[in-house]
Amino acid sequence: RPDMAGKTLYVWPDSLIAPIAFSQVALTQQNRDPSLYSEFWTDPEARVFQFLGQDNVFFYVLMQGALWLGTQDDPHRLPREGEFQLTDIFGSSLLMVGGDKMSKSLGNFVLGDQLLDEQGYSPDQIRYYLALMSLPEKPASFDFDALNERNRFLAGPINSAFERPISACHSKFGGRVPEGVLSDKVVLETTRIIQRYIRSMQRAEYATLLGEIENYAMNV
Repeated sequence: RPDMAGKTLYVWPDSLIAPIAFSQVALTQQNRDPSLYSEFWTDPEARVFQFLGQDNVFFYVLMQGALWLGTQDDPHRLPREGEFQLTDIFGSSLLMVGGDKMSKSLGNFVLGDQLLDEQGYSPDQIRYYLALMSLPEKPASFDFDALNERNRFLAGPINSAFERPISACHSKFGGRVPEGVLSDKVVLETTRIIQRYIRSMQRAEYATLLGEIENYAMNV
């Protein structure tokens, strides 16, 4: 590419292999054999999803591919079973604060520990809010008012949509789902949401998926 003339491509190699080491550590913490990491990283039937900031995607993808393919006897073919498989990379746009890029040097950043330990949010509340921001498509600002509004919706209408039938099941049917026939609408909408769930998860389209789940929960 002409626009690459004179540019240097660099990467910290440890950042490429670190996720493999993390997999081994996670297996060890679960009292499982750390060598099982190969089932995730060298099996063509497995898929590894990696989420990278937009500043890192370009050099990471090129260098990871070069490193992975370079371990093969023939670097010009796609990996076979037992060799490191190419991963699915999902880029994420910048997370902003007040219209500026979140940055330690600017001091306009929020730490996870602050959100969880000091302000009392749960991990799921933060994940839910971040997933709705559509960062793979565009930059977005972290805003506490918006965070609280989304979680009021999560704790209100969405919680009620799931809690009401569970409570009714316990109070009226002894904690067991009663026998019955599902309406055609419920069958159709449930089938659709399952199909959309699978498709959206494969594409990491979390904002779209959450919106569809919210509509399903409130309308079915």
